[in-house]
Amino acid sequence: MASPEVTKLTVRMDEIRDMDKSNMTSKEKSSLNHEMNALKKDVRKEIGGYVYLGTGTLILIIILVILLL
Repeated sequence: MASPEVTKLTVRMDEIRDMDKSNMTSKEKSSLNHEMNALKKDVRKEIGGYVYLGTGTLILIIILVILLL
């Protein structure tokens, strides 16, 4: 289950997405974009991030599995 902090951040992200941006200046839109990116980063940090496997690493793992079986 999501923590209260993650829930609060996702609610703010939904508010930003649902805003009518047609009457905003480019500075305001840019500011919202920066806030949205910061929120995404915070949510990723709260939920534990992700694991990145490069192509070379993936090939190496497959070869090791084949050799060990």
